[in-house]
Amino acid sequence: MLTSTLDLDPGSPNSTWPVWPISPFAIAQTKASIWDAVRLLAITTPDEQTSATDSVSVTEELTLLRNGNQDAWDRLVTTASPKLFSYLRQNLFTAEDAEDVLNESFLAAVKSIKSFAGGSSVMTWLYSIARHKMLDFRRRGRETVELSESLDAPVENVSIEFREALHALPVATRQALLLRYFDGFSVAEVATILGKTYRATESLLSRGRVALSQQLEK
Repeated sequence: MLTSTLDLDPGSPNSTWPVWPISPFAIAQTKASIWDAVRLLAITTPDEQTSATDSVSVTEELTLLRNGNQDAWDRLVTTASPKLFSYLRQNLFTAEDAEDVLNESFLAAVKSIKSFAGGSSVMTWLYSIARHKMLDFRRRGRETVELSESLDAPVENVSIEFREALHALPVATRQALLLRYFDGFSVAEVATILGKTYRATESLLSRGRVALSQQLEK
Protein backbone atom coordinates (compact mmCIF):
# COMPACT_ATOMS: atom_id res chain seq x y z
CA MET A 1 0.00 0.00 0.00
CA LEU A 2 1.46 3.37 -1.07
CA THR A 3 1.35 6.22 1.37
CA SER A 4 3.03 9.58 1.76
CA THR A 5 3.37 11.65 4.91
CA LEU A 6 3.58 15.30 5.81
CA ASP A 7 5.02 16.85 8.95
CA LEU A 8 2.70 19.77 9.63
CA ASP A 9 5.33 21.16 12.00
CA PRO A 10 8.50 19.73 13.54
CA GLY A 11 6.75 18.67 16.73
CA SER A 12 3.54 17.25 15.33
CA PRO A 13 2.73 13.65 14.35
CA ASN A 14 2.66 12.77 10.67
CA SER A 15 -0.66 12.75 8.80
CA THR A 16 -1.17 10.11 6.12
CA TRP A 17 -2.18 11.34 2.69
CA PRO A 18 -4.90 9.30 0.96
CA VAL A 19 -4.16 7.38 -2.23
CA TRP A 20 -6.79 6.60 -4.88
CA PRO A 21 -5.68 3.70 -7.10
CA ILE A 22 -6.59 3.70 -10.79
CA SER A 23 -7.93 0.54 -12.40
CA PRO A 24 -6.08 -1.17 -15.27
CA PHE A 25 -9.27 -0.79 -17.31
CA ALA A 26 -9.16 3.00 -16.89
CA ILE A 27 -5.53 3.07 -18.06
CA ALA A 28 -6.49 0.99 -21.10
CA GLN A 29 -9.34 3.40 -21.85
CA THR A 30 -6.95 6.35 -21.68
CA LYS A 31 -4.59 4.67 -24.14
CA ALA A 32 -7.49 3.98 -26.50
CA SER A 33 -8.78 7.55 -26.22
CA ILE A 34 -5.50 9.11 -27.38
CA TRP A 35 -4.47 6.62 -30.04
CA ASP A 36 -6.11 8.43 -32.99
CA ALA A 37 -4.29 11.62 -32.00
CA VAL A 38 -1.01 9.72 -31.59
CA ARG A 39 -1.38 8.27 -35.09
CA LEU A 40 -1.68 11.81 -36.48
CA LEU A 41 1.68 12.59 -34.90
CA ALA A 42 3.40 9.48 -36.19
CA ILE A 43 6.24 10.14 -38.60
CA THR A 44 8.41 7.15 -37.65
CA THR A 45 8.81 3.95 -39.62
CA PRO A 46 7.99 0.52 -38.12
CA ASP A 47 11.71 -0.14 -37.68
CA GLU A 48 11.95 2.84 -35.34
CA GLN A 49 9.30 1.51 -32.97
CA THR A 50 10.69 0.48 -29.58
CA SER A 51 9.40 -2.06 -27.11
CA ALA A 52 8.94 -1.55 -23.39
CA THR A 53 12.10 -3.56 -22.79
CA ASP A 54 14.33 -1.30 -24.89
CA SER A 55 16.55 1.12 -22.99
CA VAL A 56 16.18 4.71 -24.18
CA SER A 57 17.37 7.99 -22.74
CA VAL A 58 15.04 10.76 -21.59
CA THR A 59 15.92 12.77 -24.71
CA GLU A 60 15.29 9.78 -26.97
CA GLU A 61 11.98 9.07 -25.22
CA LEU A 62 10.85 12.66 -25.74
CA THR A 63 11.75 12.38 -29.42
CA LEU A 64 9.72 9.19 -29.69
CA LEU A 65 6.75 10.89 -28.05
CA ARG A 66 6.98 13.81 -30.46
CA ASN A 67 7.14 11.38 -33.38
CA GLY A 68 3.93 9.63 -32.31
CA ASN A 69 5.60 6.39 -31.23
CA GLN A 70 2.84 4.21 -29.80
CA ASP A 71 5.15 2.26 -27.49
CA ALA A 72 6.50 5.49 -25.99
CA TRP A 73 2.99 6.83 -25.37
CA ASP A 74 1.93 3.48 -23.90
CA ARG A 75 4.86 3.68 -21.48
CA LEU A 76 4.03 7.25 -20.53
CA VAL A 77 0.34 6.51 -19.89
CA THR A 78 1.20 3.37 -17.91
CA THR A 79 3.75 5.09 -15.66
CA ALA A 80 2.10 8.50 -15.24
CA SER A 81 -1.59 7.59 -14.96
CA PRO A 82 -1.60 6.30 -11.36
CA LYS A 83 -0.13 9.48 -9.84
CA LEU A 84 -2.05 11.82 -12.14
CA PHE A 85 -5.31 10.02 -11.39
CA SER A 86 -4.74 10.20 -7.64
CA TYR A 87 -3.93 13.92 -7.91
CA LEU A 88 -7.10 14.55 -9.93
CA ARG A 89 -9.19 12.39 -7.61
CA GLN A 90 -8.02 14.52 -4.69
CA ASN A 91 -9.43 17.58 -6.44
CA LEU A 92 -12.58 16.21 -8.07
CA PHE A 93 -15.67 14.67 -6.54
CA THR A 94 -15.85 11.29 -8.28
CA ALA A 95 -13.57 8.69 -9.85
CA GLU A 96 -15.49 9.08 -13.10
CA ASP A 97 -14.70 12.81 -13.17
CA ALA A 98 -11.02 12.08 -12.52
CA GLU A 99 -10.92 9.50 -15.32
CA ASP A 100 -12.56 11.94 -17.74
CA VAL A 101 -10.07 14.69 -16.93
CA LEU A 102 -7.19 12.20 -17.12
CA ASN A 103 -8.24 11.30 -20.67
CA GLU A 104 -8.57 14.98 -21.59
CA SER A 105 -5.13 15.68 -20.11
CA PHE A 106 -3.35 13.00 -22.12
CA LEU A 107 -5.18 14.01 -25.29
CA ALA A 108 -4.03 17.60 -24.73
CA ALA A 109 -0.50 16.31 -24.11
CA VAL A 110 -0.48 14.48 -27.44
CA LYS A 111 -1.67 17.58 -29.25
CA SER A 112 0.90 19.86 -27.62
CA ILE A 113 3.92 17.52 -27.35
CA LYS A 114 5.67 19.07 -30.37
CA SER A 115 5.66 22.48 -28.67
CA PHE A 116 7.01 21.11 -25.38
CA ALA A 117 10.54 22.50 -25.16
CA GLY A 118 11.72 20.16 -22.43
CA GLY A 119 12.46 22.94 -19.97
CA SER A 120 10.90 20.85 -17.20
CA SER A 121 10.42 17.12 -16.74
CA VAL A 122 7.69 15.42 -18.74
CA MET A 123 5.88 14.60 -15.48
CA THR A 124 5.91 18.26 -14.37
CA TRP A 125 4.57 19.24 -17.80
CA LEU A 126 1.82 16.60 -17.56
CA TYR A 127 0.76 17.79 -14.11
CA SER A 128 0.53 21.35 -15.44
CA ILE A 129 -1.76 20.17 -18.23
CA ALA A 130 -3.85 18.09 -15.83
CA ARG A 131 -4.25 21.03 -13.48
CA HIS A 132 -5.54 23.27 -16.27
CA LYS A 133 -7.91 20.58 -17.51
CA MET A 134 -9.18 20.00 -13.97
CA LEU A 135 -9.86 23.72 -13.50
CA ASP A 136 -11.64 23.83 -16.87
CA PHE A 137 -13.75 20.86 -15.79
CA ARG A 138 -14.72 22.56 -12.55
CA ARG A 139 -15.57 25.81 -14.35
CA ARG A 140 -17.85 23.92 -16.72
CA GLY A 141 -19.85 22.93 -13.64
CA ARG A 142 -19.88 19.23 -14.45
CA GLU A 143 -19.40 18.15 -10.84
CA THR A 144 -22.84 17.35 -9.51
CA VAL A 145 -22.37 15.52 -6.22
CA GLU A 146 -21.89 16.94 -2.76
CA LEU A 147 -18.49 16.71 -1.11
CA SER A 148 -19.85 14.56 1.73
CA GLU A 149 -20.94 11.99 -0.84
CA SER A 150 -17.50 11.79 -2.44
CA LEU A 151 -15.25 11.23 0.56
CA ASP A 152 -15.01 7.51 0.10
CA ALA A 153 -11.76 6.46 1.74
CA PRO A 154 -9.18 5.08 -0.72
CA VAL A 155 -7.22 3.48 2.11
CA GLU A 156 -8.41 2.29 5.48
CA ASN A 157 -6.00 4.27 7.66
CA VAL A 158 -6.98 7.73 6.39
CA SER A 159 -9.37 9.50 8.74
CA ILE A 160 -12.48 11.23 7.51
CA GLU A 161 -11.33 14.26 9.52
CA PHE A 162 -8.12 14.53 7.52
CA ARG A 163 -9.92 14.30 4.17
CA GLU A 164 -12.50 16.86 5.25
CA ALA A 165 -9.76 19.20 6.46
CA LEU A 166 -7.95 18.86 3.14
CA HIS A 167 -11.07 19.55 1.10
CA ALA A 168 -11.95 22.56 3.27
CA LEU A 169 -8.86 24.37 1.97
CA PRO A 170 -8.97 26.68 -1.09
CA VAL A 171 -8.35 24.80 -4.33
CA ALA A 172 -4.94 26.39 -5.01
CA THR A 173 -3.77 25.68 -1.47
CA ARG A 174 -4.90 22.06 -1.61
CA GLN A 175 -3.21 21.56 -4.98
CA ALA A 176 0.06 23.02 -3.74
CA LEU A 177 0.12 20.78 -0.65
CA LEU A 178 -0.76 17.67 -2.64
CA LEU A 179 1.87 18.34 -5.29
CA ARG A 180 4.59 19.05 -2.72
CA TYR A 181 3.91 16.49 0.00
CA PHE A 182 1.92 13.75 -1.73
CA ASP A 183 3.39 13.72 -5.24
CA GLY A 184 6.87 14.74 -4.03
CA PHE A 185 7.56 17.62 -6.42
CA SER A 186 10.14 20.22 -5.45
CA VAL A 187 8.99 23.76 -4.66
CA ALA A 188 10.34 24.88 -8.05
CA GLU A 189 8.37 22.15 -9.85
CA VAL A 190 5.19 23.01 -7.92
CA ALA A 191 5.70 26.63 -8.97
CA THR A 192 5.97 25.55 -12.62
CA ILE A 193 2.82 23.42 -12.43
CA LEU A 194 0.80 26.15 -10.70
CA GLY A 195 2.18 28.93 -12.88
CA LYS A 196 3.49 30.88 -9.88
CA THR A 197 6.84 32.28 -8.83
CA TYR A 198 9.07 30.32 -6.47
CA ARG A 199 8.53 32.84 -3.67
CA ALA A 200 4.74 32.87 -4.13
CA THR A 201 4.69 29.07 -4.04
CA GLU A 202 6.76 28.98 -0.86
CA SER A 203 4.31 31.40 0.73
CA LEU A 204 1.31 29.37 -0.47
CA LEU A 205 2.78 26.19 0.99
CA SER A 206 3.56 27.89 4.28
CA ARG A 207 0.03 29.26 4.59
CA GLY A 208 -1.37 25.91 3.50
CA ARG A 209 0.47 24.01 6.23
CA VAL A 210 -0.88 26.41 8.83
CA ALA A 211 -4.41 26.27 7.41
CA LEU A 212 -4.41 22.47 7.31
CA SER A 213 -3.14 22.29 10.88
CA GLN A 214 -5.90 24.66 11.97
CA GLN A 215 -8.53 22.60 10.17
CA LEU A 216 -7.28 19.42 11.86
CA GLU A 217 -7.47 21.08 15.28
CA LYS A 218 -11.15 22.01 14.89
